[in-house]
Amino acid sequence: MSFDIYERMSSDDAQEELSENIDKLDTGERNTKLSMGENLWLLRLSSESQKGVLVIESRRFIYSQDKWERSTVALRLTNSGWQDYETSYNPNDVLPITKENVNAHLTGLKDILQAKKFYPNNMIYPELKWELRNKEMEALPDGHRFKVILPCPETDKGILRRSELMQKKDMSADQSGLQRNRKEKPLPVMISSLPDFGYYKSALQNLKPAPEHTTESCKKDFFDQYNERKRTDYFKGLRNYNLPDGADLEKILSHAQEKNNRTRSICIKLGWLDESGQLNKGAPKCVEKAFEDMKTHQSMNVPGNS
Repeated sequence: MSFDIYERMSSDDAQEELSENIDKLDTGERNTKLSMGENLWLLRLSSESQKGVLVIESRRFIYSQDKWERSTVALRLTNSGWQDYETSYNPNDVLPITKENVNAHLTGLKDILQAKKFYPNNMIYPELKWELRNKEMEALPDGHRFKVILPCPETDKGILRRSELMQKKDMSADQSGLQRNRKEKPLPVMISSLPDFGYYKSALQNLKPAPEHTTESCKKDFFDQYNERKRTDYFKGLRNYNLPDGADLEKILSHAQEKNNRTRSICIKLGWLDESGQLNKGAPKCVEKAFEDMKTHQSMNVPGNS
């Protein structure tokens, strides 16, 4: 379920999720979609999911007015198919939103999405961030000494996403041929393509200890990326960059705890936090201390604690 439909969240949080993921799209793809005023959308559960309610959150950019337009559309799933939320229904006829029920009525859902101009290639889905991360891993930079590409792990795909637009190549024939080749004759080991021992010896001698992280260096690393995002964000006038310049590490981490915002995404990129906003193993000691101080201060502010 999680590969197609986001868990229950508020409309504001869903819109923030859309905003964050729009920023992660390829620049050319993003600019094309925005210039055409297309709806970028996601599906989310609601408090009425057990009553068959599925919510579509969307936003599109209107260039003529230089602003974002957001919308929230609710559908209800019944034994006879999908219908608008406001349409009258028999409570005994509704189907809860489960992967099995959505799959059984997938054709009808696609028809409604198409009619409302929510196109499959504009869908923002929970696994998108993993696909983008894998895409970055697939290619080595030009001129890299070793032209080796490690295969990215396959993630379980959902039932609705863009997989229908990106057909996977059938590798069965290639794999069977490779197995036959292995049985007939061992594959050669390409020793000649490897660098000689002198290369490794020189590389080891040139290694330097990693610089020790300090509070100031960590703050600098964070604000270098934060200010760069602010500088290059085309829609910065429509977003809140409310983290004050020079904020200490505890303030930065506290802001990242509030929700999955730009502050958290930078902390994740720096290796400080994990996807859920918790302290990452291997975070610098000064970040670890600031995180512990933040938790201590938060617990002291809980009503009933003194």
